[in-house]
Amino acid sequence: ERELHERCRLYLEVIERKSKTPAVPKTLEEQILAATVALNTDAPREAIQYLELARKEAPDSNEVHYLLAVSRAADGDLDTALIHLRRAVELNADNRFLARHESSFEPLHEQESFQHLIGSVVSSPSGDSKTSSAELD
Repeated sequence: ERELHERCRLYLEVIERKSKTPAVPKTLEEQILAATVALNTDAPREAIQYLELARKEAPDSNEVHYLLAVSRAADGDLDTALIHLRRAVELNADNRFLARHESSFEPLHEQESFQHLIGSVVSSPSGDSKTSSAELD
């Protein structure tokens, strides 16, 4: 009887730990980390939620805008992804180099606006290179 009581108590503790809702990330760093984890687990909508919180706290963060662009692209919202990518590049031109190799942006590679934004040659998945119109000028 005593062993049964102890097992029940342990079982209830385990259930209580599992049922607790995870803490909402409060700081900018926590929100960015939570968004990155969500992206890495193929949960772009969850990442977007965290990043929108982060954007309220830091509206001019190039990192937040870049991650929003990645998350929106991964979720299929390419127009919004391009808006955030444009803002990320405005805030930090180095983001154009990251964007060239970001697999989430592959659906954008054919768009002239994307090519102009990153201002480079974009490699297609087949290995072919395409020159952007910005380089032809």
